[in-house]
Amino acid sequence: MKRRFSVWVGGGEMNDNYLTEKEAKSLADNCRATGYDDVVIEEMKGSIKASDFIEWYFSDQDDVLNIGREVISELRTVGSSTTTVKSLFDWCGYIRADICTIFNADFESVSDDYELQPSDLIFIDDLTKVKECHKCHQEYNGDLDYCPKCLTCVS
Repeated sequence: MKRRFSVWVGGGEMNDNYLTEKEAKSLADNCRATGYDDVVIEEMKGSIKASDFIEWYFSDQDDVLNIGREVISELRTVGSSTTTVKSLFDWCGYIRADICTIFNADFESVSDDYELQPSDLIFIDDLTKVKECHKCHQEYNGDLDYCPKCLTCVS
């Protein structure tokens, strides 16, 4: 079963992770039974991998210059930058549908004229390398061969 549904009540998302359709309907029914009447089940339209997004986003020289200016502005203002692939994804106004995986498409192929909002998509971070220590369960940079908390080797 595909997990691509969210339940919203009064503008707040009720689930932390995407749900199956059956789980979403059950949660929505529970919310309504509790007295909420503004319950909405939202189905995501597709997904995109971070690596595909970055390749597309930085194919336009203007976007490269804009993000450079944004990072420089942050560095001048606060001394560091908090720009991540996810923050660029959330900030971007649209995403071409032909670089996404589309769910339940009513058409055989998606043209590059069709656009989706970031909020329509599930963002799949295939770039961040994170490992979890089998001993202390601490998450750490996946480029390391040991856990920096308990110094357990993972190689």
